[in-house]
Amino acid sequence: MSGLEKKFATKSKIVNYIINRESTSKVEISKELNLSMPTVLSNVKDLLEKGIIIENGEYESTGGRKAKSIGINPSYRYAMGIVITANHLGMVLVNLKYEIVKSERVRLKFVPDMSYCSQVADFAAKFLDHMNDAEQKEIIQEWMNHAIRIYNRKLCDGCLKSSNIYASNRKVKTEYNNPDTERNSVSCRNP
Repeated sequence: MSGLEKKFATKSKIVNYIINRESTSKVEISKELNLSMPTVLSNVKDLLEKGIIIENGEYESTGGRKAKSIGINPSYRYAMGIVITANHLGMVLVNLKYEIVKSERVRLKFVPDMSYCSQVADFAAKFLDHMNDAEQKEIIQEWMNHAIRIYNRKLCDGCLKSSNIYASNRKVKTEYNNPDTERNSVSCRNP
């Protein structure tokens, strides 16, 4: 492993440790991840400067200087989930603390063509209108790239099996819904 790869792996380990806790300290990170204090200090300093983590308080003093409590910055990045069913579009936005920031479900009949993807992108843009333009563009662009990849695989009953939606006997079951819930499938108009 090269030096750069090792630095990245160490930083990833620290971020993963912090993201799964409400708050922690540099000493705890050092002990739990078996890393030297200088390694932890330099990585934490870099993560603080980038805004990935934040100081969120202080621990009680045990005689010396109070240790700073650090945690993940929930608004550093967001993830958007989109669930497509035969007749609806579900959207959810979560922050880095896995908290749901916003969710919405709208009626939109699935049609296997690019105009449907454009409609979904429009709904997503409206859904994200409270965010700054750069964050919104990034999330929508990622979704559109994914939608184009799916469409290029000719999303229809025959190939729904390769996505998160499974087709069976002209009924569609999705991983996100109750597995016993069935929705009418849609026919594909191959381009």
